[in-house]
Amino acid sequence: MIQFNFATVDTLPLSGQRAFWNSLEYQLSQDDGAFREHLEQGRPVYYCDDKYPSEIIREWPDGKRDLGIVTAAGQFELLRVL
Repeated sequence: MIQFNFATVDTLPLSGQRAFWNSLEYQLSQDDGAFREHLEQGRPVYYCDDKYPSEIIREWPDGKRDLGIVTAAGQFELLRVL
């Protein structure tokens, strides 16, 4: 499995950031158990959707979804609730 370095993703150009998140999403899609386990442990999951090409979706265990971006500091910044 690919190792992901979230601390430096903001240093990539936008195309590189998109490729990073697409790769992460692909890796997660190959292991549905990890995705569901993460939610079952009460933690949100983050993924991309082609409907929102410049943003990230954060999904909470209760099904609530947020749309946001990752800041230069590596933090999720909420844009709006979906």
